[in-house]
Amino acid sequence: MTVLITLTIAGSDTGPFDLYSDVDGFVVPFETNVPKASLIAGYTSSLVPDGAVLIRVKSDSVCTNYIDLIIGATTTTTSTSTSTTTTTTTTYPCECVRLENTTEGDLNILITPCGESELSQLVPANSVVTECVVTGSVEAPPPAGITVTYCPGVPETPPCSSEGDCSTCGAG
Repeated sequence: MTVLITLTIAGSDTGPFDLYSDVDGFVVPFETNVPKASLIAGYTSSLVPDGAVLIRVKSDSVCTNYIDLIIGATTTTTSTSTSTTTTTTTTYPCECVRLENTTEGDLNILITPCGESELSQLVPANSVVTECVVTGSVEAPPPAGITVTYCPGVPETPPCSSEGDCSTCGAG
C-alpha cells in the first residue's frame, strides 16, 4: 500500500531512518536509509505491507529512538479511467509512554506532559510511571536505568489527553 509518512520534528543526531510495520511485529524494515529531510518534507512509500496499522520510523544512527505512526484516514482520488487510493499517517499531538526505573535509586527524565511545559519527571527506584506526553518530547537518549516504552493504541482511541488515559500502557 502507498503511505505518506511525515515527521514534524527530528533531533539533530537522528537519521537516516528505517521503516517498519506492525505486520511482522516491527522485525524487518520494509525500507532502509530514508533521509531525515525526506521524512520531514513528506515521504511517500509504496512498500508499506498490506494490513499494516502502524509504521515505526526508527533512527539508524547514534540515536536509535523511534516513533510509531498510526496509518489513518483513506482518501480516494479519481483521474481519467484509473483510481488511486492514498493512505496517510496520522500523528497525534500526544502519546502514552511508560517510564521504568530498574535501579535502586530515584531518577529523573525530561518530558513534556500533554498541555504542560517541559519538566523533570521523577521515576522512583524500581518503579514504573506512565504519562501522556507531547509526541517526541521524551528525553533521548533516556538516562541510564530508565527504559522508555511507547504505547501506540493506548488509549484505544488516541490521542491521550492526561496521564489517566495511559494507565494500561505497558500492562500485560
